[in-house]
Amino acid sequence: MVFSLTTASAQKIKSAAAFRMLQTATTLMEAQQLEAAEEYFKKSLERAVASNDIYTQASVYQGLGTLYGKLDQPKKSIENYQQSVKLYRSLNLKVLANVVESLLKSAQGIGDMYAGIEIGAKGVKMTIIEVKLSKDRQYDYTLKETPPSILMPLNFLTKVKKKHRMP
Repeated sequence: MVFSLTTASAQKIKSAAAFRMLQTATTLMEAQQLEAAEEYFKKSLERAVASNDIYTQASVYQGLGTLYGKLDQPKKSIENYQQSVKLYRSLNLKVLANVVESLLKSAQGIGDMYAGIEIGAKGVKMTIIEVKLSKDRQYDYTLKETPPSILMPLNFLTKVKKKHRMP
């Protein structure tokens, strides 16, 4: 008989007061009380730094990034998201770092690109779509223009198929 024991551990919160302030700030932000939220985020950060609570610091920077995005202060938003990503990575919290990196790209106006190929009677066409997360956390989809060099006539494909004996 073989037994396996797996343990999972959550991040340790070193400062309960800092974490409570963070939760208050997040709730205030959701209630659109943005000035009060900023004040609580900053108080939370002070306490988290004083107690060397890296996880709470990363969470506060993430919250500030979102807050400054709502306040149309992209430079501050970007700076805070970058700090949050750095701290999450230092704790080896890759998933959280990747999520905040996505928010960072959104604040920088960078979207993710996706491509699809369509085979039709006139040939092959590639379509490129850019997906961005908007300020109000909705996804915006933009159809990008397909470069003419990507379009291939159908007879070219027929020649390729014959040459490589493809069905």
